[in-house]
Amino acid sequence: MLSYLIGKNINQSKFEKPINAVGLDTLIKRPEQLRFSNQRNLINAQSDMQKVSLMPKVGLLGAGVVFAPGINFGTNKISTVGVAGLSVNWDIKGLYKNSNEKELTKQQLKQVDLQEETFLFNTRFQMNQKTADIERQTSILKDDDAIVKLRQTIREGYQLKYDTGAGPLIDLLNATEKEGNARAEKALHEIQLLMSAYEYQTIKGN
Repeated sequence: MLSYLIGKNINQSKFEKPINAVGLDTLIKRPEQLRFSNQRNLINAQSDMQKVSLMPKVGLLGAGVVFAPGINFGTNKISTVGVAGLSVNWDIKGLYKNSNEKELTKQQLKQVDLQEETFLFNTRFQMNQKTADIERQTSILKDDDAIVKLRQTIREGYQLKYDTGAGPLIDLLNATEKEGNARAEKALHEIQLLMSAYEYQTIKGN
């Protein structure tokens, strides 16, 4: 059925049980953290541009004229004239807005910090919830082990009775069915635990 669904032949494939990847690692590595960092960089870059706009602008001007000798121009020598100048431009209107711009930048950075703190709080909350699910499912699996062993012991007892002719076949069949159901429940709980483990990893960004 799986081969039909994925369109590949998996008859020779060997399936391996995934490793339960839950540990004590609580380090969050979500891509959203990079977005918050980029937002801070953008706000700081815009603030630096505002600082640059407050600085005076200095310019250097220059011009030159060359007189070539010709008719009625006096001497036959080449004459040159050069003019140079320095310009300074300072728009002081930005000085009045500078304090407001600084406060706006500060508030924008605080807003990003608050958004990141809220995001991390919610992420840790989800991780704690999933950790509680994992602990509960681990405890259930321990109970499943005990139940499977008990059902196996009971089935072996009925098997012995049937083999010696002291018990009917129906009792052995019922015991075998209950042992199979116990093993199926355990397998289901193992899958649920693995799903919770990988959901935990996804929540923290692995």
